[in-house]
Amino acid sequence: MTIEERLAVLESQLASAAMKEVRTAKLILTDENGKARVQMYVSKSKNGPTLRFLDENGKTRGELFVSGSGPALCLGDENGKTRGQMAVTGDGPTVQLADENGKPRAMLGVSKSGPLLILIDENGKTRGQMTLTKDGPALQLADESGATRVEVRVLAEGPSLGMGDDKGGLRAQMVVTEDGPAIRLGDENGDFIWSAP
Repeated sequence: MTIEERLAVLESQLASAAMKEVRTAKLILTDENGKARVQMYVSKSKNGPTLRFLDENGKTRGELFVSGSGPALCLGDENGKTRGQMAVTGDGPTVQLADENGKPRAMLGVSKSGPLLILIDENGKTRGQMTLTKDGPALQLADESGATRVEVRVLAEGPSLGMGDDKGGLRAQMVVTEDGPAIRLGDENGDFIWSAP
């Protein structure tokens, strides 16, 4: 029996006046070779209600579920590793992209404080971050240790460019305000030791 024939039987059963509901622990749709291609069930794990799509090799390529923290959609590659995930939680919606090893490499989200874009290196360190808050947009770039080395902000009083040392301490800053441009230099503690004008 083909998938189309099975669906036709199921549709006729659902359409009949006597059929008010179908109750089952798990629904599995198979292809013409009998391989499971779609699974629908309520997971005993944290995922809750789950709809899973499998490829011809049995690898999970898509999964939609509703967990305690909210709904999520996961997309997998040909090896079954999750490469993309979209979720909505109490903190807001997020989209996460992973590399071929399944490690998160980029995240886009919208929280209560505003939108956020994070870029992550292969070692799991945040290397770039862009945010937009009520104070204005900001871009932070970090070195391989995760220390912020460059920060660009556009605030109400004007734009600023900051540069940090290998510990993330602010060592140089250039700002432009309504009074004009200014340059400040800081020591290893982040205290300004020189400025002009």
